[in-house]
Amino acid sequence: MDPRQARPDWMIITVLPVPPMCVRPSVLVFGTARSQDDLTYNLANILKANKTLREDEQRGAASHIFDEHLQYLQYHCATLIDNDMPGMPQSCHKSGRPLKSIKARLKGKEGRIRGNLMGKRVDFSGRTVITPDPNLSIDQVGVPRSIAQNLTVPEIVTPFNIEWLQELIR
Repeated sequence: MDPRQARPDWMIITVLPVPPMCVRPSVLVFGTARSQDDLTYNLANILKANKTLREDEQRGAASHIFDEHLQYLQYHCATLIDNDMPGMPQSCHKSGRPLKSIKARLKGKEGRIRGNLMGKRVDFSGRTVITPDPNLSIDQVGVPRSIAQNLTVPEIVTPFNIEWLQELIR
């Protein structure tokens, strides 16, 4: 591994990105009361732990207390990203329900990737196996004849193309 290209210390998070409110909106509970999103709860726990750590540093707390609060901050940062780590207790609501982490929002069939981004039905597309073709230029795409015959593309009729479209129909 080339140390100029990949360094292990680059894998340590020094700044925690905070997702915007549109990613973690407040939720209506029983139609009237509002509850905060799980990520917001976890971010609040991180802020509280960070504040406690700063207070310990300012008042010169004992090293074992400081280390314990540092570990508490690290725990909340880790459970924000993944709350299902083996060997680590889950971060929970006051009710005892585990908080949903960023990883839990992304993974699985109902997750963001498979549930929202992949596999949507679209118009004017086809499915086939992609294979290389040495006869095609780098900026060309080969479409199988069977798909090309069934694939339709909408064409708006204007005074500029009406004669050409009439020729295509004949």
